[in-house]
Amino acid sequence: MKQILNADRVRIAGTSLAVLALLAGAHFFADARSSSVEVGFASLSPNGTAGGSIIPASCSSSFDSGDVQSCTRTNSCGQSNTGVTTDCSGTCSVSAPAESGCPQPPTVYICTGANCTPTSNSTVTVIAGSAVTVKWVCPSPNTSVSGTSNPVNSGFSFSGGALQGTKTATINQSSTFTVACDQTGTQASVTATAINPTASVTATPSRVHSGQTSTISWYASGVTSCTLNGPGTVDGPVTATGGNIASQSSPRQKGTAAITGQSTYTLTCQTSGGPKTASVVVNLVPVEIEL
Repeated sequence: MKQILNADRVRIAGTSLAVLALLAGAHFFADARSSSVEVGFASLSPNGTAGGSIIPASCSSSFDSGDVQSCTRTNSCGQSNTGVTTDCSGTCSVSAPAESGCPQPPTVYICTGANCTPTSNSTVTVIAGSAVTVKWVCPSPNTSVSGTSNPVNSGFSFSGGALQGTKTATINQSSTFTVACDQTGTQASVTATAINPTASVTATPSRVHSGQTSTISWYASGVTSCTLNGPGTVDGPVTATGGNIASQSSPRQKGTAAITGQSTYTLTCQTSGGPKTASVVVNLVPVEIEL
């Protein structure tokens, strides 16, 4: 019986040594400078399980000369402070520079129409072929500003401009306009979404004798509503269904009153990018006078 107990002790001791060896190996992998005799007193890093390593319980929170490492803290614009840290705490001794010290980007606004005044919008919707105006203000210490667009628009792109100003460009497709402060390299962008609504109006016949009438045919797509106006004739406002009112193959029609002179009939449709208009003119047949 005594021999069996001694054998059990040997097995237990062997198992304990194996466990200690595994722990020691894991500890040396985490920190080759720590002593293996401290493995039995290991605890998780002060950074928690995210720290990912086991350190001796005797590790000091003070900066030991053998553990000091350089570290940096960086703010959102790339400015940084340099300090020191230790393997024990993993905490950098400095804070990142204040965000208030970052260079300020330009203020950029956009609006539609050649004579508009940008006040707050960073995005607009505009009918293709229309004008947009971009306004910018770039803060000191910059002395010049550059502007680019995507796709490239020669009416907007510029280099070395004034710190504040406006520029108008005509767009045929959705575009992004970027203004960059040249000295600090900061920038801001605005966008214009181009739409292509359709508004069509025709007259049959387009020439009549005085006192006769004509039939006005019209349709529209990509709109919210339309109204037809002309001498003695009004149709609408008509609300679109799915952005469409009638179609080319099946247009909406409205008869005119008696026409006694040249008459213009105008279709005005509302869209998310502003009004879209189309017009047709009905002329009188010239009167022949015999001499």
